[in-house]
Amino acid sequence: MKHEGVLDRIVDGKFATLLVEEIGEEYTLDVSELPDGSKEGMWFFITLSGDKIVSLEMNNKKTTDVENRVEEQLTRMRAKSKGSRFKRK
Repeated sequence: MKHEGVLDRIVDGKFATLLVEEIGEEYTLDVSELPDGSKEGMWFFITLSGDKIVSLEMNNKKTTDVENRVEEQLTRMRAKSKGSRFKRK
């Protein structure tokens, strides 16, 4: 079965944790099993067989869409900011 998942983190440069939100599962695999160029925050098409990842394919469109949405939100927040309420001494 094919799902979308995000590379949440890489631990000690050895293990990668992928989150598949639609089924509420977390998968850990060896970094060497990731496609070349993979980095945290990237989205993938993940094919599962039972509870095993059979294949990973980069989902560049979703990765770009999410990055753009986050950047837009940060820009809006910065524009609304009136500075800190705390005074420096």
